[in-house]
Amino acid sequence: MIVTQCTLYTTRLRCLQPFKTASNLSDICRTIVVHLTCNNGLEGWGEAVPKPRLTGDTVSGSLEALGSLFWPRIKGMEVWNLVGLHRELDAASCGYSSAKAAVDMAFYDILSKAAGVSLAAYLGGGVGQEVATDYSIGLTSTDEMLSQAREIVASGFKSIKLKVGLNYHEDVDRVRLLREEVGSQIAIRLDANEGYDYNQAAWVLDKIAPYGVELMEQPLPRWELKQSAKLCRNSPCPIIADESVHSVHDAAAIIEHEAADGLNIKLMKCGGLYPALAIANLARANGLSLMIGGMVGETAVTASCSTALAGVLNFEYADLDSDLLLKDKFFPQAELACQDGKRIAPGAGKGLNLGSPDLKQGEKLALPV
Repeated sequence: MIVTQCTLYTTRLRCLQPFKTASNLSDICRTIVVHLTCNNGLEGWGEAVPKPRLTGDTVSGSLEALGSLFWPRIKGMEVWNLVGLHRELDAASCGYSSAKAAVDMAFYDILSKAAGVSLAAYLGGGVGQEVATDYSIGLTSTDEMLSQAREIVASGFKSIKLKVGLNYHEDVDRVRLLREEVGSQIAIRLDANEGYDYNQAAWVLDKIAPYGVELMEQPLPRWELKQSAKLCRNSPCPIIADESVHSVHDAAAIIEHEAADGLNIKLMKCGGLYPALAIANLARANGLSLMIGGMVGETAVTASCSTALAGVLNFEYADLDSDLLLKDKFFPQAELACQDGKRIAPGAGKGLNLGSPDLKQGEKLALPV
């Protein structure tokens, strides 16, 4: 079973509303969808969501990498050879992690279809794998934050991720007001996206202690491992590394410095499911908690893969709302569900269970690009 054909689509997917973080503003998301076909007719789908600030790549660069660097190396490759796949991708380039993730996901989609099971079952999970997720609120006005929080709670979500990191004094007030609004039964998670220095982060963590915050993601710049370790030792809540961890080598450095209590794994950062499994296993072996995350612009393709991974490995935390933040859907028939704040990966069926794509949402490109 070898890969014989590759088709690329570029998309421009609108968000339900502009989504602002300490490092980015998303309104219309440009992504790449990868469609691979094998000699036996089986096909697989993957996607790349390049974010220069996080993945270090762009849509134009990723398209060139897929067409000129990766496709010549993987054309004719045996799909079962995942080790060989990533060896070839890494030999072609040390970057383009989102493009690598797209190919990786398409391979896993094909493999689980060939096995006659869903991706969740292929990874070792059961039928109807459920993963409780938070729902994110971006940097917005106080009134809008509280309005969104009410809608999120009414929709059945049990945890809210609040973006912080632009004004540390205002952040404490926002956390207080959010806690007063949602009560004590809703978990509050914070994500600073590298927005603080050490003194600001330490001050915020001290001031929010009375409000029962569940965790804080990436308060410091990604390279500040020693300072992050100091912060962890004195924090009232777990510190989760996000921008600091792109690879198993990054994870090893975080573990060595004791720079985080847990790791946020994103397929776009690390290059797909295969490297994500390596990072997760290393974290588990060293007593770190695990969070599965995503980026605005990811569709049901990545969300389905991430839900399957988190469900099988029992991740403690999940931030799987990226596709829910989109107005446009490239796979409107995808079977990945969201009910009462839980993402439910279908255990029946084959592969990612995406259904037919809405090709009007994308522009088809010929290879090489």
